[in-house]
Amino acid sequence: MLKPKDQVRVREKSRKLEMFEIGGDAYEPPGYIEMDAENLAATLVRSPDREEVPEHCDERMVVEFYSR
Repeated sequence: MLKPKDQVRVREKSRKLEMFEIGGDAYEPPGYIEMDAENLAATLVRSPDREEVPEHCDERMVVEFYSR
């Protein structure tokens, strides 16, 4: 788990992979992430608020499923 001020970078040998050759300007990071596209690095500026985290599932359904 990341903590505020933690930085994540793409390893030097992975920078040549096709997925990282796409222009970094195409992605607009959320307000809690500071991105350095030139160096393929990102810094967690602060912990995100609950509303800022994109949902990929319905939490209520997950809780309902596991409460059986």
